[in-house]
Amino acid sequence: MRTLTLIAAGLAASALLAFTAQAATLTMVTDKSTYSVGETITITVTGNSEGEATTSVIGRITFDPTRTTVLTQTQTQYLSFGGFVMWSLGALNQQPTNFKSFDQIGGLSPIPVSNDPLTAVATLSADALGVVNFNWVTTGTDALNFFSVSSGPGQTITIIPEPTTAALLGMGLLGLAVAGRRR
Repeated sequence: MRTLTLIAAGLAASALLAFTAQAATLTMVTDKSTYSVGETITITVTGNSEGEATTSVIGRITFDPTRTTVLTQTQTQYLSFGGFVMWSLGALNQQPTNFKSFDQIGGLSPIPVSNDPLTAVATLSADALGVVNFNWVTTGTDALNFFSVSSGPGQTITIIPEPTTAALLGMGLLGLAVAGRRR
């Protein structure tokens, strides 16, 4: 009898460790790493609760407003209780230097369900040359709060001159060099 009790306790401890070993995941990716001025940047944020429970998910991403402008933002609606109860969608509002990628409230703490991805997509215009970092806001009321995740990986892109402008500039410099040699 004692052996059976020890075996049952060991199995229960193993099951508890396996359950708590799961952790929510969150990724942010861009469709490419280099953009020409005027191109559209697409950022996709994907998260999975991996069995974690919460009553809301919020995520705000910082960006450089001198180099990019937010065009559109969308988010999929999170489902709880095995997909039977839809969460309430919040507004994906923008601040001068950041924007929400997702904002949802469940109202009640959901039954944790694995394989329940939540996706948000934002498009921005590449306005000026330079390097742009997209990072999570990690402090304040609208900070990243995705199940047990309070920070996530960011993304860096580079905005380069459009090829036509670069070619025209190159031809102009070449013309100046030729004109200078003739004199």
